[in-house]
Amino acid sequence: MKTAIQKSTIRHLSPQSLQSKIDRISLMSARRLRALFPEHRIYGLDVGLDLKGHPWIIEANLFPSMSHFLKLKDRTMYRRIMAYKKSVRTQQVVNRGPLYY
Repeated sequence: MKTAIQKSTIRHLSPQSLQSKIDRISLMSARRLRALFPEHRIYGLDVGLDLKGHPWIIEANLFPSMSHFLKLKDRTMYRRIMAYKKSVRTQQVVNRGPLYY
């Protein structure tokens, strides 16, 4: 994200501050989505920043595509998401819960 900000019109803003804002709005959104979809555990959010650095949620996905993360050189995030997905599935099988993720 830091590289993208440095190449944008908001390069004068702190990447750490912007990341903090995105994290905050993402967690708030996840809590709200969980209240609406209690059996679901993974959500995809498309977030954009306006010219003042305010985050905006463009859309939320209940079944986000993981293929975009495979395009990254650093696959850390992809591995993290897939490990979480696997743990959720295992927990649901053990608990005999629904297989939503």
